[in-house]
Formats: sequence, C-alpha cells, structure tokens
Amino acid sequence: MESEKPNDNIADEFRKLDIGGWSIFHQLFTRPPIQTGTFLRTYLIPWIMTAFLSYGIPLIVIWVKVPEVLFSDPESGLKVGFLADYSVMFGALVSLPMLVIFMLSERSMVPKRITGIISGRVTYRVEKVGEFVSSWNRRYKIVNICGQSAGVLVALAVAFANYKIIFAQKDFTVWQAKGGQANIAGLMYLFWQIPLVYILLSIYISQGVTSIFLLFSITRNFKIKLWPFHYDNCCGLKDVGYIGLRNQYLLAVAGLNLLALLVVNIKREESSTIQLLVVAFIAYITLGPVIFIGPLLPFRKSMLSAKQKEQEKVATQLQNEYTRIMHQLEERSIAKEDEDIIDRLQKLKELVSRIPVWPFDTSTLCRFFTVYIFPLLTALVSILINYLIKAIGE
Repeated sequence: MESEKPNDNIADEFRKLDIGGWSIFHQLFTRPPIQTGTFLRTYLIPWIMTAFLSYGIPLIVIWVKVPEVLFSDPESGLKVGFLADYSVMFGALVSLPMLVIFMLSERSMVPKRITGIISGRVTYRVEKVGEFVSSWNRRYKIVNICGQSAGVLVALAVAFANYKIIFAQKDFTVWQAKGGQANIAGLMYLFWQIPLVYILLSIYISQGVTSIFLLFSITRNFKIKLWPFHYDNCCGLKDVGYIGLRNQYLLAVAGLNLLALLVVNIKREESSTIQLLVVAFIAYITLGPVIFIGPLLPFRKSMLSAKQKEQEKVATQLQNEYTRIMHQLEERSIAKEDEDIIDRLQKLKELVSRIPVWPFDTSTLCRFFTVYIFPLLTALVSILINYLIKAIGE
C-alpha cells in the first residue's frame, strides 16, 4: 500500500496546470503554463489589439460606409452618434480589454495561486499528483470548448433580441439603425462587437466556475495544514482572499459600463431599456458578494473544520478538569492549582474562539466593499447631478 508522505515536487507538478487548453484567445497571446512575458506582450499588446478589434474596426467601417452616424444629429432623430455612445466606447476601450487581460493572466495566476497555497503545507500520494493535474487539464480543455460554443450561441441570441427589441422599431433612430432597418454599423454591432464580448465573457466565466470546483477538489484530496494564529490572520491562507477580490475589480468595471449605458439612455430620452438596466444593477448587487465569496468557500470548510477540532480539544480538557474537580469537591475544597488550570483553559478557549474561519482579513474586506460600492455610488451621484441640472434649468 502506498504511504502518504510530504511531496517536495507538488509545486512543480502544479506549475504544469493549464487552464487555457483549446482556448483560441489563450493560444493567441500566451504559452502554457507559467507566463514569463514582458509587460508589453502580456498586457499592452492584448489591450491594444482588443480595443482595435472591438472599436477600431467598427469605427473605420462606419467612417467609410455611414459617416453620418458618427455624430449626433437631432434633426434626423439621431440623438446619440457612434462617437457619443459612451457605453459602447467604454466597453470596447476599457471593459473588454480588461476582461481579456484578466482572462489571459489567469492562465499564469491560477497555478501560481495554488502552488502558493499548498507549497510546504500538504501531503499527498506522490504518484497521484501528476495524474490529478493532468485530469484537470483535460477538464479545462472541455470547459473552454463548451465556453466558446456557448458564447457563440448566447451572442446570437443577444443579437437577435437587440434587433427585435430596439433596431426593428420604426419610430426609433440609433446609430445602428433607422426606420426599423439596421445599417452597416448595426450589422457590425450585431455580428462583430456583441459576439466578441460574449465569447470572451463565456470563456472567463466558465473558467472561473471550473477553478472553484478545482479548489474544492484540492481541499478534498490534499491535506492542507492550517496555522490558526498565522500572522496574516487567515490561517496562512490570505492569498485565497485575493482570488475573489481580483474578480471584483472586473465586476466593478462592468458596473461602470452600466452607468455609461444609463447616461446614454438619458441622452436618448429612451425608457424602453430602463427595465433591463434595473435588472442589470440588481444582478450586479447580487453577483458582487457571490463572486467574492465563491472561490473562498472550499477553504472556508477547511478552516471551520480546523477550528472545531481545536475547540473540541480545549472543551474536552476543560470538561475533564471540571468533572475531576466536581468529584473531589466533597472530599476537599478547590485548590489554587485547580483554579489556575481552569483559568488557563478558559483563556485558551477564548483564544481558540478567535481563530478565523474565512481566508481574508479586515483590509481585504474593506477593499472589497470599496470596489463593490464605488459603481453604485457613482451611479447615484450621476443621477442626482442630472436631476439638479434639470431643476436649475427649469
């Protein structure tokens, strides 16, 4: 029978983990598994290329084919031109490139996070580690194929919904359509910009969900040693808290994108999409805590289990001492030594009760709330300013 022993090569094995297998976008910009590229290759070039693909190409096509929709023209009913559509502009130049950067960097970050968590803290059957990593590499390949396919299907559904709900309205003019007929700009929007967004988003979400299941699998298969009073106040698992926090930054950018859409709708004096905005903001409020907490749940269970074991040890010893003293109470009075033992155990009980059960500290939590609330406060302030300007104008 194989014996369990510390595995010095666990970190090396997990560096072979590749979450980007069979992902078209990962193959374009990254190489597995740990990235050592420069800032130019890893961040700047993908950002510029994404911005050009999502905004530069449509801008060129519109400038050549339908330049009249570049700028607002109230006389023709075009209240918001392409260059004044801040929602599309912000999404193409900021949100989407940032999504690409986050998605590409995850190929390197996931192995690094895991090796940082488990390195020097686990025991596992040596022969099984490579098999474990290989099995998850295969799963990520399947997930990426499914994510890309799902992105195409969702993009087509969203494009069709956009056409039916907005573009097909004969009395509504946007830079993509007029009189119920989509122009070349609208076709670029429907069949180029929207698919690009949803394919990337589907890959990122599917990989993120799979990574949560990977963390659950690690906590089930690996013996992770926790340090209850580690200096990071998270049993030595503070790095796990950064996983959810990092995703929250991306969600905050999406919240700002919703704010830009709200501004555009106000300029259009269009109320047909207000319901969609309300649903989107409700989704943002709901998804914020879920995205932050989701990756932490696997280790939350381990931390709770570790704390309960420590509490059981202290409680058992305290109960034993209490029972002994009570049995001897009729024969003799409580000795000073007995009082000291009980006092020490009580203090130890209070100390153990302060063992953390979440892999984040107060500073991480404050950063989460700051990032989470910022888009909501910005939206509220923007709405108030808009109403104040209108009130003063009247």
